[in-house]
Amino acid sequence: MKKVLSLLLTMGYVLPMSVAADTNGQTVEIDGAEAVQIIQEGEDLVQYTYVEDGDHYKVNMYLSEYDRVIHNEVFKQNEKGEYELIRTTEFITDREHTHITSVENGQTNSFTIDTPDVDDITKEAQTEGLMFTTSNYADLGPWTYSFTSNYRQDIQGMARDAIAATLVGIYNWKAGAAITAAGIINAMNTDAFWVKDEVYYKYIKGTSLPRGERSKTTIYADKANQHYIEGPHYYDTYTTGWGPND
Repeated sequence: MKKVLSLLLTMGYVLPMSVAADTNGQTVEIDGAEAVQIIQEGEDLVQYTYVEDGDHYKVNMYLSEYDRVIHNEVFKQNEKGEYELIRTTEFITDREHTHITSVENGQTNSFTIDTPDVDDITKEAQTEGLMFTTSNYADLGPWTYSFTSNYRQDIQGMARDAIAATLVGIYNWKAGAAITAAGIINAMNTDAFWVKDEVYYKYIKGTSLPRGERSKTTIYADKANQHYIEGPHYYDTYTTGWGPND
């Protein structure tokens, strides 16, 4: 299971909003009015709180293996200072789609969004050249740029916690960075954001056979990638046996 512990908190955004980051206290302020605080981090659970329009919320984000199934519990603080469960949301991501089911006030809302293939070495690349029976990370060359894709991610009707889960489950972002970015995206009151995905490969030296893939993703407010939101975030995958820790 990939780690979700590191917080990638960025100090300066091109968007017209002030951001202050305190990596020791793990607090981020957006527009001086909204704050995010990571209060518990783990491979299976990330718990955080945030303030929005004066209301205080707490989210439990439960992560499954490879973060392909994410279960969110959202609590709102009442007048007594106690957190009450107001919404649950489940995300199930497969090769082509992400299925989202949200339950709030007894009402169930389900919808499906497309899942870009942003993190896997192609099946052909994994099986090609099987004559290389001895795998060794030292036999791989440096990261070599291959191509760039630009994805539109629709988020119409999504709550803030759902946006964060989308970044974790689909684009393999670390939880801290996803939560920070979700606050900015939510404050923009937009129906979509854009993901620039730059793909690099590690090839077996002296060949054109890839055994490692790096996805470098950055999110923007526009298709032209002129209005930066957050990133870049790096996510590396390797053919079994070829990773640095295999």
